[in-house]
Amino acid sequence: GCAMSHIVHRNLRADPPLAVSGQGIMLRDAAGREIIDGSGGAAVACLGHGHPKVIEAMKAQIDRLCYAHTSLFSCDSAERLADQMVGHAPGGLTHAYFCSSGSEGNEAAYKMARQYFLEIGQLQRRHFIARRQSYHGNTLGALSASGNAARRAPYAPILSPAFSHVSPCYAYRDRTDSEDDAAYVARLAAELEAEFQRLGPDTVIAFIAETVVGATLGCVTAVPGYFSSVWYAALAPARVPRPIIERLNTELRKTMAEPEIKAGLVAQAIELQPSTPEELQDTMRSEIDKWAKVVKDAGAKIE
Repeated sequence: GCAMSHIVHRNLRADPPLAVSGQGIMLRDAAGREIIDGSGGAAVACLGHGHPKVIEAMKAQIDRLCYAHTSLFSCDSAERLADQMVGHAPGGLTHAYFCSSGSEGNEAAYKMARQYFLEIGQLQRRHFIARRQSYHGNTLGALSASGNAARRAPYAPILSPAFSHVSPCYAYRDRTDSEDDAAYVARLAAELEAEFQRLGPDTVIAFIAETVVGATLGCVTAVPGYFSSVWYAALAPARVPRPIIERLNTELRKTMAEPEIKAGLVAQAIELQPSTPEELQDTMRSEIDKWAKVVKDAGAKIE
């Protein structure tokens, strides 16, 4: 028989099949069975197995350089990737920070957000607001942000009290029969605003939400108008005047649907603190035009 595995597998009662090779969407296990890899996507393995261009790129990098510690060095491959991602300053984003997992990425984001407020002298900001039935990772900080009750329960005593949770946008379960989309969104926005007020608006660092909730809700998108409405609650503590927020919301409805475009425009509204709706509109239109060119160029490259 097979020797006992010394790996702590996800199921402690039985070892999983041993994958020995892969090609395209297929995996082959030690028993010779070919199985469609329907699980790799959850770990962002979206390029398939054994792709010759991927193998060629990996081998070329290994031949040049295997590793350089970021405390002392950068490397050409990382620099080129960052340039491709944010070299065109999408939505005002100009720098990338690379991590090895989603959990690590979210942990880094929480720390960077806190560090930003330290640098501008707002040391009192210490709270994050997330949503129930969300998943942001499995490390302690990311699990604290996540809203899956079953996953949180065993570790509740050691999860961070810096994170609180509001309702998800889950119309299938939570919208009442008497509510249309607009009324449902208004109720969720009011709940988020109430949580800001409960914590103290000037103590909140960030609101954390998935634009598409993964396995915790089953690939659920928000109903129309949800993210535009919750931005009111996020922008108000930044002291952006209400007329500016209303104009921002109008412009966001007009522009393209990509969430990173909208996030960048919201960030600009907070950063620039425009004094009039017209000033905000001028700034946003130039950013939208820049984004339109970026999206068009990216589409041309894909084709």
